[in-house]
Amino acid sequence: MEKPGRLYNKNDAYSQFQAAGKPPAAERRSWREKTERKRRRAFVSTEDCVACGCCVKVCPLGAIAVVKGIAARVDEGRCVGCGKCAKECPATIIEIREVGA
Repeated sequence: MEKPGRLYNKNDAYSQFQAAGKPPAAERRSWREKTERKRRRAFVSTEDCVACGCCVKVCPLGAIAVVKGIAARVDEGRCVGCGKCAKECPATIIEIREVGA
């Protein structure tokens, strides 16, 4: 005989999660999937860059350099996509985009 007030079968996994307000294990995401963020990188439109160097000054990792006084170039290995360079750029030609892992 079941205890009074129990509305689910204790042996049924779906019923247990339903009672707790959680989806069943097959529908739940792992903690890694929940916390994993898309990788972001800065991209500079070299045709429109005025090579003022503002982005170079604010980059915390030194991932941007002005090449030959013509345009800024981003070192993708060092860039973490923080967006400081895009906010500082007076020509607004730096974009922060999501890239594949």
